[in-house]
Amino acid sequence: MKTQGIVFVICLVLMQAGMAQEFNKFKVGFGLGITLSGSNGYGSVPGGIFTIEPAYRLTDDLAIGLRYENALNGNILFDEYPTSINSYTINGQYYLSRSKFRPFVGLGGGLYRVAVLDFYSPTVSKIGVYPRIGFDAGQFTLACEYNFIPPSTESGYPIQNSYFGFRIGGFFGGRRK
Repeated sequence: MKTQGIVFVICLVLMQAGMAQEFNKFKVGFGLGITLSGSNGYGSVPGGIFTIEPAYRLTDDLAIGLRYENALNGNILFDEYPTSINSYTINGQYYLSRSKFRPFVGLGGGLYRVAVLDFYSPTVSKIGVYPRIGFDAGQFTLACEYNFIPPSTESGYPIQNSYFGFRIGGFFGGRRK
């Protein structure tokens, strides 16, 4: 009986050691990038992105996080007034490797607040989603995502809110222990 108890404890310790994480659980990412809007029939120009993204690793391979992003999309419509899109989303990210170069795929969604920056247009709230791919290399991140946001109208003209985002940045935390 005593031997079975010792074997049981050793098995528990080995199982726990096998499930121990190599990476710290918390990380906070930040990034800058460019946007490319979908064609709205009136033309568009590239814009900019600023992102802050805290995340919690459930395992070494899976993280859940929050994202705040401000995207400025250039529009030729309305005398070239750009649109500002602030997003408040939740996402999941699955890492395909545990090496220093860690490719990932992910999916997120949440609230997008869209405004044409002409000082007369109201802000419109939309629910949207985004798939993403990218990689972490050391403390740097490169990510590409497409934000699917329903279109809106301004003065009877359709505005394409969806955009492709390409972002480069870094993160604090989340490193190997």
